[in-house]
Amino acid sequence: MTATVLILGSTIAAAIVYSQTMWNFYADRRAELAARIRAWRVYMGWKQSDMAKVANVTRGAVGCWERGSTEPRAETVRLLP
Repeated sequence: MTATVLILGSTIAAAIVYSQTMWNFYADRRAELAARIRAWRVYMGWKQSDMAKVANVTRGAVGCWERGSTEPRAETVRLLP
């Protein structure tokens, strides 16, 4: 019984470490994407409202992208020049 608990405990610990690693991976990815979106908008000389109009989304959505809270859909990205 004790051996089973130790094995199960090890498995749970490994799953938690894996989960944290994946969270960090995706957090880094989201941060990089957010920075690229903002850099593109600034490069184009747009305000968030200008980018929102071109992408057919709200200004708030663009702000969320730039903070890394959400990511744009692929269909939305295709609308940007």
